[in-house]
Amino acid sequence: MQQALFSGQQEDERVLYEVVPHASGRVLRAIQVLVVAVACGYAWYFICWRFGFVDQKALFGGFWGIGVSAFLVMLFLDHGVKSARTYITDRRIVRFEPYLGVFRKRRALFWKEVAKTKAFAPNLLFRIFGVGTIEIRPNFANDEDIRIPCVYYYEDLVNYIDKILYVHKNKPDEINHLRPFVTKPKGERYS
Repeated sequence: MQQALFSGQQEDERVLYEVVPHASGRVLRAIQVLVVAVACGYAWYFICWRFGFVDQKALFGGFWGIGVSAFLVMLFLDHGVKSARTYITDRRIVRFEPYLGVFRKRRALFWKEVAKTKAFAPNLLFRIFGVGTIEIRPNFANDEDIRIPCVYYYEDLVNYIDKILYVHKNKPDEINHLRPFVTKPKGERYS
């Protein structure tokens, strides 16, 4: 019997792919956090200068203090992106996402409950690096989406998920014959 990869894995449930956030997505996210931190520092500097606070040491110290604080807070809140895991199995999709550094959210959606999938790159830099976000929408509630950020080969993976949905709904006997998803360019996946 296969060792369970995640807590709550059912007996004889095959993991077809484990989604791990891509490193370039984390680097781009860190750059975004840095830009926001610098913007917060400049906002402090501008507000103090505008209201006539002229002590240069306090202005400069406040600029760096607010910038570094904003950077640390945003990195702490964004820590979950690199440690989040999503498992695509032959029965369902399971997402484990840490938040606030201590807690862990678990969201599972069986394939019969999935209405549609969507993949997109949040900005041009992510698109250039081939990193994007996948959204999986359930039949019953719009606010219960599973969102998977920083996915490498995101368009190919969403096509693979669509294939799982098709096989599950139209040919349920063939679900056990699905090959696992391989993160390689097209034409090199099964050679």
